Amino acid sequence: MSFSSPSSSSSSSSSSLPLLLSTLALLRSSLRSTPSPKHNPLLIKLTSTFSRLRRLSRPPSISDLTLYSNFLTSLCTDPDVPGTVTYDSLTVLVSLLKSDLFETFKGGKKLKVISDLYTQVVLNTQFEEITRTSSDIILSLILTLTTLVVERFSFELIDNTDESNTLNTTSSSPPSTHSDIYISDSLPSTKTSLASKHFTLFKQTVHTTITSSPLTSRHGLTQLTSIISSIFKNNCRSRYSILSEVVREMVVDYSDMYLSVLNDCLECLMLEEGGDERIVKLLRGECCKNLLLLSQVEGLDYTSLILRIIFTMFLKTRNLMKLQFEIFFTSVHLRILEAGSYGAQVLALESLVEFIDEPKALTEVYGNYDCDLDCSNLYLSLIKGLLKFIDSEQETEEDERTRLSRLGVIAVMEGVCVRMKNVDGGGGSEIKRKKDRIQIVVDNFNSRNKNWMETAGDLVEENDEGVAKFLFETKGVDRTVVGEYLSKGPKEKYPFNTKVLYSYLTLLEYSTFLPSLRLFLLRFRMPGEAQCIDRLMEAFSEAYFEKGGGEFKTGDGVFVMAFSIIMLNTDLHNPNMEDEKRMTVEQFVRNNRGIDGGGDLDRKFLVGLYHDIKGEEIQVQQTASEAVTDVRQIDGLLKQSPSLMVQVKEGVHAKDMFKCIAPDLLAGCAAVFEGAVEDEDAWEGIRSFERFGEACGGFGMEEEFNDMIVLLLRYGREFCRTVGPSIFKNEECLYQLLGVGAGDIEKVVVGGASYKGLLALRAALGMVKRYAGMVRNGWVNLLECLFLLRSRQALPDALSEMEDFADAEGGRLPNSPFRERSEGRAREYVKGEGGGGGGEGGGFWGGISKVVFGGWEEPEAPPPPPLTPDSPAPAALRGMTTAEAVKGIVGREQLDVAFATAANTSPAGRAFIIKVLLQCRIRVVGDEVEPSPCFEDQASLSLELASRVLLSSKSSASQTWPLLHDHVANIIKGDLPYLQERAAVVLLGAFFHLDDGGEMRALMMDTVKLIGFVRKEWVRHMADRIGSGLGSILRTSEFVLAKEWDIIFDLCSLTCSFASGRGYIFSGLQRCLNEGVEGVVASGRGVRCIALLLRFSKGDWEGDMRNSVESMKLIANVWSGIVDAGGPQPGDERGLVEICSVFHELSKGKDVKVSKMAAEQMGRILSLVQPKSMGCEVWTSIFRNVLLNPPAIHMVAGGGGNGVYVVNEEDTFVV
Repeated sequence: MSFSSPSSSSSSSSSSLPLLLSTLALLRSSLRSTPSPKHNPLLIKLTSTFSRLRRLSRPPSISDLTLYSNFLTSLCTDPDVPGTVTYDSLTVLVSLLKSDLFETFKGGKKLKVISDLYTQVVLNTQFEEITRTSSDIILSLILTLTTLVVERFSFELIDNTDESNTLNTTSSSPPSTHSDIYISDSLPSTKTSLASKHFTLFKQTVHTTITSSPLTSRHGLTQLTSIISSIFKNNCRSRYSILSEVVREMVVDYSDMYLSVLNDCLECLMLEEGGDERIVKLLRGECCKNLLLLSQVEGLDYTSLILRIIFTMFLKTRNLMKLQFEIFFTSVHLRILEAGSYGAQVLALESLVEFIDEPKALTEVYGNYDCDLDCSNLYLSLIKGLLKFIDSEQETEEDERTRLSRLGVIAVMEGVCVRMKNVDGGGGSEIKRKKDRIQIVVDNFNSRNKNWMETAGDLVEENDEGVAKFLFETKGVDRTVVGEYLSKGPKEKYPFNTKVLYSYLTLLEYSTFLPSLRLFLLRFRMPGEAQCIDRLMEAFSEAYFEKGGGEFKTGDGVFVMAFSIIMLNTDLHNPNMEDEKRMTVEQFVRNNRGIDGGGDLDRKFLVGLYHDIKGEEIQVQQTASEAVTDVRQIDGLLKQSPSLMVQVKEGVHAKDMFKCIAPDLLAGCAAVFEGAVEDEDAWEGIRSFERFGEACGGFGMEEEFNDMIVLLLRYGREFCRTVGPSIFKNEECLYQLLGVGAGDIEKVVVGGASYKGLLALRAALGMVKRYAGMVRNGWVNLLECLFLLRSRQALPDALSEMEDFADAEGGRLPNSPFRERSEGRAREYVKGEGGGGGGEGGGFWGGISKVVFGGWEEPEAPPPPPLTPDSPAPAALRGMTTAEAVKGIVGREQLDVAFATAANTSPAGRAFIIKVLLQCRIRVVGDEVEPSPCFEDQASLSLELASRVLLSSKSSASQTWPLLHDHVANIIKGDLPYLQERAAVVLLGAFFHLDDGGEMRALMMDTVKLIGFVRKEWVRHMADRIGSGLGSILRTSEFVLAKEWDIIFDLCSLTCSFASGRGYIFSGLQRCLNEGVEGVVASGRGVRCIALLLRFSKGDWEGDMRNSVESMKLIANVWSGIVDAGGPQPGDERGLVEICSVFHELSKGKDVKVSKMAAEQMGRILSLVQPKSMGCEVWTSIFRNVLLNPPAIHMVAGGGGNGVYVVNEEDTFVV
């Protein structure tokens, strides 16, 4: 047997047809005589021909191709042909379809004939079954050929044949490829629709897959996927038939194969709004119903496939199935998470995590459900469901639910950060806010709060019609509570409830009796008390009868029948009652005789009522937000009007979405972090916290941000308690933490799981620095950590050093005994692990003193460059203590910058921070409340930090200063000397920094004078600091008010009582007066200043004469200033007398320098006074004192009319 070559003409091909037919007849007869393929010459020749056909390299003519296909089809469908021939024939057909030979004829009419031939091969192939393996091989070839037929001929898309007519004849029973079943010898007509062929081939493949061996079934599933892909991606008309077949069969066969096929169909489905309405209706109705029913079937395979199908449907059809997806998520995912098996809950969580990872999925859920008054808060419910097992009490190392919940937290936080980058206002925010307000009212009503109306505001009209409308229309009201509210009585006691009940009845649309009763009972649950039921039925009967009464003649008849229907409904549908005990129709008819004004109702009417109730129980209407399991409930829900989901722009609801789940997310982040055992988990936990903080910062959510800071610092506080001289063991971890700032590490911290508290502390400090203006109650927790670190010498110098004044050379003032005692108590409290700081002198106040006294401070060395991953691990890290390590890590976060940043936010924010910092409370030790040994040291640090915040903004200092004033006043009243010392330093330094000569000066002076109330015995040990501060003020400030000078002079007098402060006071006065005495004189306090200087001159304080000579010069300068200003003024005479008296006494002393200066300056002062400016009494007093008590100094005549003092007649000084 031979065939013409591929290049032969069509005529030669046509002439070969009889030869082919005769060859086939000859083959049949030959097989009867010589069935063995090895000895049959025709079979051997046929095998050779197959080999040639497989090697076709050029496209044959359409006639040749048709000829080949006809012949091969005949061989495949002939039951007398051996299986080997069938196998070879199928192989050739597969090879032809896989080649490019058909591309030339694509779309031709004759090619459709060939497609029909191939379809016939698939449907009617018969073979001699030798072994099961050989049969499986041939069946696999048929499955492959089926896929290729669909793929190759899917271009026949334009097909006007009515699909429904052609499918009805093929859907009765699936075809078979088994060799023992023969279907037909006839080839399909070319008039058969493409949809019919697709559907027939699909069913053929499904049947083969189900009935074959496992190996062939697996191959069949693969081919089914390919077939579906070709049909659905090309929008072939057979899509609806295939979908409906699958949807129908999946609840008949209960084979998970149909669920897999349905998922494949949906994945390939391309369906837009306005598409195939039949498919949309199928998916919305029967498909959803069957999936909900199958979701209740036990078996993880079913559950997994159904969850996968729901997810696929959401991706493909969510715009068209808004109601259905609310039902799906509520009745499948959330129901499983609430009451499903462990394995099912794991699958549901996996599905939710995958859902969250889908871009825009959560945004669309929130925008379409949570922002819709008629829908539940599905987004919030899904997040809460996802986090249900975040911290499960049943948690074990193998609990996959906990792992998935924590994975969900990470995914949600990543999504929040993505949406935050595309924030856009508007959208449904107003609707959401209204919905939230309604929810508050609903929650109060559901909790049976008698005052629930008070929270309603304008949402509910304050009358019976408004309340009735609210209960009738509002989603989420508890049906049981509604029934209780409407049935409350008697009406004399609860008249408003009765009015609401009757107003409620006016909202119903009445028809015949039973539908009206069903409608009435649809939205609330009937109470159990007979009296309540009686009141409800009485009200209904009156309302129904007023609307016409229908079949009833009296209202009493309506009432009795309504009550009877309630009893019948309970009797027929009570699951605990045996069927033989249920009421029969005859009993129901008999029980209702004579109820309508003494007459009977129509029997047909009563029988209809009985069967209606028996067929459909009266139930409270289910909502999409409630899990449904009963088929009737499902049908009722799906009958509701379909609604479409709207497209929601990414970021439109970003803040609202985050805000409503923030508390749950924060708890989730905490669970992820606390449950971390591996380094990667600890790092993910910290990253989740950081993302949470970034979201709060980006959205301006202060309360949530502070909740996070407080939580992180609680972890950090526990770690701070362990800091001390012990060695930090993990050098690589330390190297990473010292290398970069918080939030900059992009890889897992090695060993981080062992130092979670340190990671938390570091993250909190980084967030405080970044969003310092948002920190509120977090400052308190931050202070607690700083206190602990300070007491363990682990606080960076920038924070631990108390700003202080310096001595004249810019050096450090010695610690006072108060400071030593305070820090000693703190060290003892932490068992010798280090007490905190001080550090060397300097800082801001030290810098002031150095400038004032002319000292010089070396500039600070630049900080070392940050470590990088490429830097070699420094040897210095080896052997580093935890205190040293934490000091370096915390120092990198530059928390001092955070305080400055927070201070520059707003006056209100600055005032809040200062108030928090100043509220250093008594700490609890043991079971009793008593001052902590560290209290004074901690309070001093708080005061220090508060002053830094206050000084950071001169413009608003007047608003925050009263806080400091009140705090210092309380300190002065107390008995903590070191804290009073620090208060004095802070006040004097702040005065120096903030003095503006106006309102601020007056405020500060009222506070500075409080220093004068410190116990004098305590001032002795802090006089150097007070003196240094006052000296700085005197050197750099100009005073114009008498009150201000009085305060300064009083404090100076107090401080000069002690040698440690006396020199600073005099130095300040000296600088002040040498640069000009105008300020003192202008204030009218020149004489007061002279009085203070006179005390220096005569050594009033402990006989200290070191400043006597210089003070006399200053006195003369001040008096000169008084004269230049037009003085002396009335009242200054006594000052002159005092000056002369003191100078006279000093001139009589044994100290030559002092005596000389006293005589010289007294002469200078007297020469400045105009005789007429002083009364005779003054001059008399002065000269009497001098003449009667002459010093060892004589006045002699000199040149130029100048007086000359001769001292001991040896040295002459010109006056």
